Amino acid sequence: MLWDHDKVKTIWEALKTDVEYDWSLKTKKGKEKKSAIRLANILEIDSICNSNMLEGDLSSALELRRTIRSRLLMSDAVSKFKILNWIVSDWGGIRKGEAQVAVWASELDLMSNLEISSFVAKLGTDRISSWSKILAFFDHENHAIYDSRTSIALNCAMMRRNILPKFFMPMAQNSNRRPELAQAKSMIKSRFGSFEFGYFEYLDYLKSVVSLGLAPSLISAERSIFAGARETAKCFLVEFPNITIGRK
Repeated sequence: MLWDHDKVKTIWEALKTDVEYDWSLKTKKGKEKKSAIRLANILEIDSICNSNMLEGDLSSALELRRTIRSRLLMSDAVSKFKILNWIVSDWGGIRKGEAQVAVWASELDLMSNLEISSFVAKLGTDRISSWSKILAFFDHENHAIYDSRTSIALNCAMMRRNILPKFFMPMAQNSNRRPELAQAKSMIKSRFGSFEFGYFEYLDYLKSVVSLGLAPSLISAERSIFAGARETAKCFLVEFPNITIGRK
């Protein structure tokens, strides 16, 4: 195991994991968001507004992923691409890279653990925010989303506990809307030049969190880190005000 139990707990306690976050696919008026309407079209159903998949709670998130998994298992190549592209673009907000998603849809056998492991090892951190969403939607019990927010939060928590930050931090979407995360990322990158941890190390950490009873599941741990990322970054910035850009 990469992570000893004391380090896992120490980092977890330095994260803000009790922050509310709006995961819902409904508008404030209770209507389907555009992304939900597009999903209904892809799944060829009239509406999913009355289903449990659109709410922001964990149960709804699980229902959404189970539904998508079942459809992927029955899909032809065209439908598979549409679903995967919805995960990355509509749900994940990553608008670029549709051609790459099409390649993954045609080449990646999501039912093969060996192929997935080879796929992750081959790509490393390249487009990790995109393909990790696909893996997490298809198999939430064994995979989780690795993105800018979760990696920055983990690095901030590690620094808050005097542990060397090691997680690769992908490019963020709309970083100007989350200045705390952008500033924390810049400060950490300016001081530490190498970030060797990627998806496998991330999964190992989350699995250790679950094994210690700090979170009930991978998806719960991931969502908690993501939701509290801005607050974790704020705490880091308060505690490390003298790290300046350009220092090593």
